[in-house]
Amino acid sequence: MISEQAQSSIAGENPSSAELSRLNTERYLVLLKNVFEFAHNAIKSVILTNGAAATALLAYLPKGENKSANVVVALALLSFSLGVAAGIVSSCMAYLSQYEALKRAQDNNFAVELIKYRKRSLAILVSLLGVLCFVSGIAFAATHIML
Repeated sequence: MISEQAQSSIAGENPSSAELSRLNTERYLVLLKNVFEFAHNAIKSVILTNGAAATALLAYLPKGENKSANVVVALALLSFSLGVAAGIVSSCMAYLSQYEALKRAQDNNFAVELIKYRKRSLAILVSLLGVLCFVSGIAFAATHIML
């Protein structure tokens, strides 16, 4: 959170520009930490939902059904597996994006800059792909139930 010294200096009448800069940086870092935690939780959710769906489908899988139903179940399992893989790749890309942001901050004396990173955009797209895999896996599973 924001340091007590920064808060007390703002409560005064004329905070210096260095104190204002430090306060703004601290606020930015708190927000950035929350964004990273949110992204981490979203990626974990993609992996967990796809993995749990694949596990539930395997537990439900009856033996001795017709071949067309087995193909649909295999497609559902493939979709859930790709969703888990997308979550893992997204996690790696998010890590690399955060590492790149830290390196740039170190090179600029920890100056706060808002830059769009390709790795971050790719991590978001791959994570959304994981959600799409989950939805398609559910559609395949529903098709199997209707057969």
